[in-house]
Formats: sequence, C-alpha cells, structure tokens
Amino acid sequence: VQGDRWELVVWGFGRGEEMWVVDDLVIYGNPADQREWDLKLDPAIKATYRHVCGVEMSADAVAIDTGGHFTHQCYVFVRNRPNQNLYAVKGETRLGRPIKSASVLVDVNERGKTIRKGVRLWHVGTDTAKDLLYGRLQVSQPGPGYVHFARELTAEFYDQLTAESRMLVKTGRGEEHRWLKPAGKRNEKLDCTVYALFCAQMLGLHTLSDKLWARLE
Repeated sequence: VQGDRWELVVWGFGRGEEMWVVDDLVIYGNPADQREWDLKLDPAIKATYRHVCGVEMSADAVAIDTGGHFTHQCYVFVRNRPNQNLYAVKGETRLGRPIKSASVLVDVNERGKTIRKGVRLWHVGTDTAKDLLYGRLQVSQPGPGYVHFARELTAEFYDQLTAESRMLVKTGRGEEHRWLKPAGKRNEKLDCTVYALFCAQMLGLHTLSDKLWARLE
C-alpha cells in the first residue's frame, strides 16, 4: 500500500514450489478512502486467471503489508473479509525468523482490551524470505525452486525485485548481514514476492504429498 496506489504481484506455485509470475498490477487511488478499497482493490484480489488447461483459477491466499501507509485501512479491509485467506502482515527483520513467524491480535477497543474477533497480524521473516528468493533466482533448470518470468514484464519489475543486497552492518549484537536497498530505489515487487512466499507457507504447499500434487495437477 503506497500513498496513492496499491501494488500487487500475483504468483503461482507448483510442485516443489516452482514459481510463476501470473500478474503485476498497479492500481491508482486514494487508500485513505475505505470505499476505494472495496471498489478497486477487492475486484483485483478476486480476479480469475485462465490456466493453460482452460480452468479458471483465483488466489488461494492474499497478504497485505500493514507496516507502511494506511495501517488502519488495512486492518478494516482484512477484518471485513473473514474466512477468505486474507492476511494482514508486517515484516520482521530479526535474523533467523521463519517466513511464517508469530501472530498477534492487534485490534483493541476504547478500554484497551483486545477485541475477541479482531484482526490477526502476522509477522513475516523478511530476511529469511529474501535469502530463499535470491537463492531460487540462481536455480537454472525448470523444476523445484525454479522461478519463471513473463516476456511482458518491464525492466522496472526486475529492478525492484533485485533492489536489495545483503550487506554487513554494525548492530547492537555486533556485525550482521542484512538485506538493504540504496536510497531512492523502489522495491515494491520484492516486498510483494516476499509476502507471496509467506502465503505459500500459510497454504502449506511445502508439505503437500506427491499424491496430492498429482490430484491438483
């Protein structure tokens, strides 16, 4: 979620978490207006895509980054859509955190009490996800872990996907390697892909048996 738009990347996953870019969208609007979430974002995340075999497929899971612009509006959008595999997420940069990390209830009432059916916020181990993604970008043969791209993607897509580098920095715990981007560089496509990896974890795609994959295929 940006100041004047929503950025979306749709990823498909197959056996062995082989990955395909299915769509790359930029939807301009005013995220401060809750009605625009319903009018513009909702149809985008419910869109269907025709598989090569003719089947219409829609998203099995959607993650929305709440850690930047318009956190409140993110919470409202997720809260109003229970049981849709729609996840409010926030990046967790501490080293060693799993991609699907801890979750907490974040909605509170006027007395400071947690709302029983409030929004659950999931923390995502972003450094772990980026390590995985950058490793997969080096897989050279289609199959498990391979990442497929489309001819229609722009140079800007690739610039954003590879905007960050692992750099040695000084922290309170000593020197650590962290993923950082140069000032002025954009990385929305990388962030979206990190949260797609989180969705794959939430769906348990890495745990599916060969027999179940055969049924899905």
